[in-house]
Amino acid sequence: MATTSTSSSAEILEIYVEEQNGSDEIGDGSIQKPYQSAAQAVFNHNSSPHLKILVRKAEADEWQEITATALKKARKGAEGIEKKRKKALEAEAKAAEKAIQQEKTNVIVLEEDTSLPQAIKSKIKYLEKHRGQRVKVSGWVHRLRAQGKVIFLVIRDGTGFLQVMLGGKLSQIQDASLLTNEATVEVFGSLQAVPEGKSAPGGHEVIADYWKVIGHAPQGEDS
Repeated sequence: MATTSTSSSAEILEIYVEEQNGSDEIGDGSIQKPYQSAAQAVFNHNSSPHLKILVRKAEADEWQEITATALKKARKGAEGIEKKRKKALEAEAKAAEKAIQQEKTNVIVLEEDTSLPQAIKSKIKYLEKHRGQRVKVSGWVHRLRAQGKVIFLVIRDGTGFLQVMLGGKLSQIQDASLLTNEATVEVFGSLQAVPEGKSAPGGHEVIADYWKVIGHAPQGEDS
């Protein structure tokens, strides 16, 4: 434990720091288990109103009270430790939230609605004549972006490009969270002209009611 000494006015907390053999990981600031850095000492004990930090470079040296300049530097270092701690906590929270969301996507299963009209299979180049109808198109993901709970895809098939909108459950399944450029997909949905003031390849887009991944893009050494 760190050493305390009594003065006429207050109890002083003595914390030890040794550069050579101290440890910021397992040290507690006692003379037996000193910290390695004064920044760690300040970070761990800054709430103590009467803190006295004693430092030395190696075991053979005498303990000396930290200088004002070194203490100022240690306080800045402690601020850096606090920032890293908060950043790590934020990263942990985001990872936990991502895991929860991933778990939710694992239980969502898409099935094609057989009550809808049979989709017309078409190459992108020939889609215009099928506006207002339910179509089926296969291609590679050329570009994708998420906007709230909607995912917009631009797919290509060698004859052209097509914008596809995935909303509702379609954007929440596991395959949606794993989707990347160059994945091969098959989409089903109503081919609609884009609203006035909006633009898309060919002037139309598919409002999907069902989709599936035919093959994910190769990763790492397979790409």
